[in-house]
Amino acid sequence: MLFFFFFQAKDGIGIRSPSRGFGDVYKRQFLEMLGILIMNKTYYVCKYTPVELLEALGGECEILNDMPEGFDLAEQVAHPNICGFGKAVLEAVLAGKVKELVLVNCCDTIRSVYDILEDSGEMDFLYMVDMLHCDTSCSHERTAAQLKDLVRAYGEYK
Repeated sequence: MLFFFFFQAKDGIGIRSPSRGFGDVYKRQFLEMLGILIMNKTYYVCKYTPVELLEALGGECEILNDMPEGFDLAEQVAHPNICGFGKAVLEAVLAGKVKELVLVNCCDTIRSVYDILEDSGEMDFLYMVDMLHCDTSCSHERTAAQLKDLVRAYGEYK
């Protein structure tokens, strides 16, 4: 007895991102058939996150703005002075809801959240874009370098 399996590629015409090849499509369909959950959303929390750039690299992005009922997990790893927003981000990751996260360094809380998540080992992909808050040629060059590094890191990950 001989069996042939054919899979239809979902990533076909109409998708803006460049193809990663049929192998990735078939592998994902096979895992979906087996009922294996694939978490491939890249979450972000800041309006300055370069979402279009991540999507152009094949990412599916979604803003993380859910407020949990409590901060039980976050309070085990974070300083009590971290604000509720930072604790909500930590709670989502530590509860296993987020595996890919791009943060923009906009305040001390986000820097602390990044440090905690980096040490936790819970993330498949974690990146901090360090945006400078001035409008000089130096800050433009630094931002360009940050975005190029994000492209490199995210491209290697995806």
